Amino acid sequence: MFRYFRLQLKLAILALYESLAGRAAKPASVPSPPLQHRVHESTDIVGYLEVGERPWRSIESPLETTGCRSKDAKCMLDFGCGSGRTIQNIDPKGHDRVMGIDIDQTAIRWCQSNPPGYQFEHVDPDPPTSLPDGYFDLIYAISVFTHLNEEMQFSWLSEIEHLLAPNGIFVASLHGDYHRDLKGRNIDMEQGYRFVDSKRKWLKPDGLPEFYQDAQHTKTYVFERWSQYFRIVDFVERGIADYHDAVILAKS
Repeated sequence: MFRYFRLQLKLAILALYESLAGRAAKPASVPSPPLQHRVHESTDIVGYLEVGERPWRSIESPLETTGCRSKDAKCMLDFGCGSGRTIQNIDPKGHDRVMGIDIDQTAIRWCQSNPPGYQFEHVDPDPPTSLPDGYFDLIYAISVFTHLNEEMQFSWLSEIEHLLAPNGIFVASLHGDYHRDLKGRNIDMEQGYRFVDSKRKWLKPDGLPEFYQDAQHTKTYVFERWSQYFRIVDFVERGIADYHDAVILAKS
């Protein structure tokens, strides 16, 4: 509890300093210290921007193997966009719509008043959304399905399947073997999926809802269960920023 309140005090002081110093003290594409920490677990601006750019570069590479190029997508969706650190690496010119959605109202309000050329919308934690079916040519989700329980996972996979256009592509990042080895975590993955609940409800350092915990997947599980919603095009271990596994899926 002490560590939680110490962190909140630190973030409040940084936010006050930033307010007094003015926005010239940092890039306009970087949100307040609390929002930075929420998605990055740090207030390091360089790291925040880099961890937004690397996933987008990672998405571009496996897309080429599918014959789909992001520049050809008319409508794109960042599912779980947070404060927009990935979507801001996409040039909105040449696309009909580049959109981000998230359950974090604070992050969405910041996005709506900052990165130009994009559209942002707040959504509820559970589907459906108000977005049109069959609309998006490319949907990607970075560090979203890495944190959802199995019931929410399947609910959102179904919703994304509805939102995806015919011949559309969906790319998602997952916690895989490399992530578990890197963290030194001995997790029983016999069932292919594990949801690790920290049991921390009210004083979560990330400031995110209590259901947002830690989800672990295996390649076998994804091929068996996610194929109920999509055609699996490819599975690239460490395919997102050399850290998360990437699963590339197409509308069945």
